[in-house]
Amino acid sequence: MATLPLMAQRERPDRRVQDRLTTEVKAPEAEGVRAEAPRESGLFRRYAVVMEQEPAAMAVATRESLLSAAGRDHRQRVRASQSGVRSEMARRGLRELGSADVLANAVFVSAGREDVEALAALPGVRYVREMRPIRRAMTKANEVIRSTAAWSQLGGQGSAGTGVRIAILDSGIDHTHPAMQDASLPMPAGFPKCGGADCSYTNSKVIAARSFVDLLIYAAPNDTRPDDASPRDRSGHGTAVASAAAGAVVESPLGRMSGVAPKAYLGNYKIYGSPGVNDTTFDDVIVAALEAAFLDGMDIASLSSGSASVWGPDDRGIICRRPDNVACDLKVEAVENAVRRGLTVIVSAGNEGEKGLEIPTLNSITSPGTAPNAITVGASVNGHILYHSVRVAGLNRMNGYFGDGPRPAASLTAPLRDASRLESDGKACTPLGNGTMAGAIALVVRGDCTFAVKSNNVQRAGGLGVVLYQPTSNTIYAPTGLQMTGIPLVFIGKDNGEALKRHLAQNADAPVTLDAAVTAVTAPSGEVAVFSSQGPSTGSNAIKPELIAVGVDLYLPTQKFDPNGELYDPSGYTRASGTSFAAPLAAGAAALVKQRNRNLTPAQIKSALVNTANPDVGDFDYDGKAIDAPQSGMGAGQLDVDKALRANVAAEPSTVSFGIAKTLPLSRQVRLVNTSSGSLNLRFSIVQIVRANGVNVTITPATATVGAGQAATVTLRVEGTLPAADWYEGELLVEGAATPLRVPYSYLVANNIAFNAFALTGNGFTAQTSGQVDRLNVKFIDKQGAPAAGVTVRFRVEAGGGRIEEALPKTDELGIADAVVFAGPTIGEQVFSVEGGGLKVFWDGRAIQKPAIQTGGVVNAASGQAGSGVAPGSYISIFGAALADTTVIYSTTYLPLSLAGVSVGFDVPSRAVSYAGRIHFVSPGQINVQVPWELAGEAAVDMKVSIGNFSSAKFRVALNDYSPAFFEYTDAGSGRLLTAALDQNFGLVTSANAVRRGSVVQLYANGVGPVESRPPTGDPAGAQPLSTCRVPPEVTIGGRGATVLFCGLAPGFVGLYQVNATVPADAPVGIQPLVMRVGGVTSKPASLPVQ
Repeated sequence: MATLPLMAQRERPDRRVQDRLTTEVKAPEAEGVRAEAPRESGLFRRYAVVMEQEPAAMAVATRESLLSAAGRDHRQRVRASQSGVRSEMARRGLRELGSADVLANAVFVSAGREDVEALAALPGVRYVREMRPIRRAMTKANEVIRSTAAWSQLGGQGSAGTGVRIAILDSGIDHTHPAMQDASLPMPAGFPKCGGADCSYTNSKVIAARSFVDLLIYAAPNDTRPDDASPRDRSGHGTAVASAAAGAVVESPLGRMSGVAPKAYLGNYKIYGSPGVNDTTFDDVIVAALEAAFLDGMDIASLSSGSASVWGPDDRGIICRRPDNVACDLKVEAVENAVRRGLTVIVSAGNEGEKGLEIPTLNSITSPGTAPNAITVGASVNGHILYHSVRVAGLNRMNGYFGDGPRPAASLTAPLRDASRLESDGKACTPLGNGTMAGAIALVVRGDCTFAVKSNNVQRAGGLGVVLYQPTSNTIYAPTGLQMTGIPLVFIGKDNGEALKRHLAQNADAPVTLDAAVTAVTAPSGEVAVFSSQGPSTGSNAIKPELIAVGVDLYLPTQKFDPNGELYDPSGYTRASGTSFAAPLAAGAAALVKQRNRNLTPAQIKSALVNTANPDVGDFDYDGKAIDAPQSGMGAGQLDVDKALRANVAAEPSTVSFGIAKTLPLSRQVRLVNTSSGSLNLRFSIVQIVRANGVNVTITPATATVGAGQAATVTLRVEGTLPAADWYEGELLVEGAATPLRVPYSYLVANNIAFNAFALTGNGFTAQTSGQVDRLNVKFIDKQGAPAAGVTVRFRVEAGGGRIEEALPKTDELGIADAVVFAGPTIGEQVFSVEGGGLKVFWDGRAIQKPAIQTGGVVNAASGQAGSGVAPGSYISIFGAALADTTVIYSTTYLPLSLAGVSVGFDVPSRAVSYAGRIHFVSPGQINVQVPWELAGEAAVDMKVSIGNFSSAKFRVALNDYSPAFFEYTDAGSGRLLTAALDQNFGLVTSANAVRRGSVVQLYANGVGPVESRPPTGDPAGAQPLSTCRVPPEVTIGGRGATVLFCGLAPGFVGLYQVNATVPADAPVGIQPLVMRVGGVTSKPASLPVQ
């Protein structure tokens, strides 16, 4: 799970690039979202009920065996073993969220604690485990990793990846993007893999489309999150990941580009929901998607997700309070089972490399990157830096980064106003005053409060955007935590900020342009990214990551449908950073290796990538000094696709990890397989990179002749006197093949002295006042990255008045301690800490008020009345408190599922279904939302407002298919509320432009009832055919009946009714009452000027 940065003692110096105003630029931070507690769900949480019987994958030798009669029989027996659990769940009224029978034997359920105890006691149940929430942790990139050179070995870019299938487990894929289309590819036999309407999200490039979002919608029965359950990508993350691996050749704004394997097929396995609705996924969802990809016949799976590794990959039984031989980490076990049966799984290492008090932060690999047989990929810097920009006439272009909140479609120009004119420090941490920033972009200095607080204060003052500058440094990055804000924020360095400040002193309110277009600046590559998680792996203390690939400033295709998406860009291309994007580059490389030799096993593909990696990589030590990168950061080195394709020997395993050495000697065997068609004379030698005095590392034998398809086994031995504490490393060099192999080895000598510490979970939390915060986990490690076990720790409340329960007094054998904490009783900042071994780690969060709907606070948005019930397909207004953090109105042609992190759900308990409202407007006190059309015919519904992990109490809303009302506006001339209407010349009807008797008036209304050719909820009505009213309304003007010429949805608008009527010739003149009656319901009278 991603966390917010701790209160680090210092800032690490990083690669810097000078722009025209000598702005120093830090390697951009990984794209990410703050971690929060699991969704508030009363006593219900998400669990996996794991059965005693082994899953089907453990009973067969190959994936293909599952298709045999014996394989099918075994799957059936596995499913039968789950029947007792299902019966008990049905008896208790528990909802099944899904199940697995191939990679794991488990039933997934939402249950309370008392139910868990009963399920765990059932015969055949091995254990019940709570599922943890998980977050998603290029024009130059192909050159850096040498994909362009590799393509020539396969017949050129136009053949690279042919026939290989890559599964993308992510936020979905935009199959309409040019990078996701290739008409030249034939559809493979047995494809597409999809079901029902999901098949419309496939094409000849994207040959599988499966969504697992339903598992998220109903994760908590009393707190559903209705969502778009289609395979559509509303984030952009999945499309970017897919394009890095196998995007087709396209012309982008920065030039011609493609993925590593542009001719490979893609499978879309959607495990995340929509932004602001279901941003988090869970272990069981990943297992279900991985199992589907495995059964669909995918060759490679790319997984750019992870959560804190609180168990080692081999941890079983008592360490996690489970029976003997029970795996503690279910998704790691699923990954291992998939790889053993033929699926190559590539996982991002995580973005936790700068989370500690000391940087780099070792021992920070996330799960399932800790899976031994997965290929775990860290991030390196790119051959360029990508910038957004700020421009002011008379000054040089200024490099900057937009945050992860709203951004302009292209550029935004407005007067620039210095916030220090309104408050002395210019930090905008306090309200600026109504209208003081009206129509302007604010110049604000960083410090003292969060980016979101600054942005929201500027917006409340009428501001259109924020230019934020550093007060003491020129280091810039993409600000995070802005998803629930309403205006764009761009971050620039100190020199540029001061230049703007000086310019404004002479040119008040000078126009400024915030430009979202990306500009590339050439930069050196070959360095570990500062955020990339580092080894050793939790528990095993093994070499992880095994290699690195470009993960900074990639330029990638993305979705341009949903502006709420973290990587949304109206151009269809975006800047992205993170190990999330390094992993699919390796997946694309694996596809090329697989294309070159279809008979290679996952272990042999792993060796081709890892053992040909380029070790010429730089990093920084704890003091900020440039050094050659150690294995903890780079594994074997930078991915070299060209050499990977040349490899004709495979090392199994591809790394040799002795873990923590307590005594010597140590020995491991490596099996070297000749994957070529001829005999090879191989030579073996040891290269000691970090050498220990008094220790000798040897390899035997020194040579071997290996026939085609045959293997030789060598023994690597470490002997001598146990040296002083350090990370010792080197490599087994294999020569005589088409390209040399370097098999890295390492052993750690630990001193168990706490040197570094960092929060694993919980930082940046949001909790209800007095409510439980997610469990706070912290890890203490020594200088070598080994766990510091047995450290006495003390958890404290630092601010906010919270309380601590169940705190461990010492770190466990993994160096981890945890505590259950509760927020204080008041809204605002909450800070907890833990101290041990002379180190102190802080958790910063906030306590909030849950959204609350006021009594009588749900009304027809046109009439302001509840009446006899609101109508499906029409608008309602919700009034209450804490309904949103900011004020935002929709900006798309359709209505989104969420705005500023706010969503509205409608539950029908009798049918156990939930539908999403479509959001028109949000503010702290009011929400306007379209009621889902799918509720037609229902008498009532349970509605709730959700923000992040918290929801309001359910509000019972009466429904009626008919709830007519005219929309109104305040007439400037008379100050009265008048009907929203146009005359027959399309002029607005006002007190000064009254509608004439005998003419046609166009009236705009709400709740007029069911229509023919009904559009989907949230979508605009079409013009061909028109969505006409099933029951024509009756209209009176001034008490006289008006002839209705048309009734239906206004084309191009969402849920807006248009009623065209002829004004009666004998209608009274002046402002007259306007009334509509339909379906037995009469509207509130409105006012219409008549002349």
